[in-house]
Amino acid sequence: MASARAALSSAVRARRYDIVEIKHGSCHCGAVQFEVELDRGFEKLWRCNCSLCRRKGAIMASVTVDRLRVTKGQDKLSLYQWNTRQAKHYFCGVCGIYTHHQRRSVPGEFGFNIACIEGVDPYAFGNVPIGGMACPTHLSIPVRSNNRLERSWFSSGEVRRGVE
Repeated sequence: MASARAALSSAVRARRYDIVEIKHGSCHCGAVQFEVELDRGFEKLWRCNCSLCRRKGAIMASVTVDRLRVTKGQDKLSLYQWNTRQAKHYFCGVCGIYTHHQRRSVPGEFGFNIACIEGVDPYAFGNVPIGGMACPTHLSIPVRSNNRLERSWFSSGEVRRGVE
């Protein structure tokens, strides 16, 4: 019991001293501003292929809900939901830019638009895996990268047929 407490105490202390990078983001007009805490930079970037995200084409990254904070313009955010109404897609009610969303597949996370982050060039990331509607996180999907068929980071099983 004492060793378990010591291990837990040690883990809490180690986490307290982790280096966390805070990135600032905003919509186009600046009415909505937010910050995200990143432990290891932008990890697991993706483009969602649901009917909404296909149309907006944003490159997204995720953080747990406690690591994204709207610092200005909470009252300027508009919410869009459809179908199951589980995902919550937020965009600026003034300029219309999608800033972030609470994920349907992982409700404890916010996906955010990396193009909204200060100093980030979304085109510098090159080919980004596609995931989303057709590929819940427990399924494997093929991803086109440099004209080769690869598995995305969502992979954990066999490639699904008919998704390319």
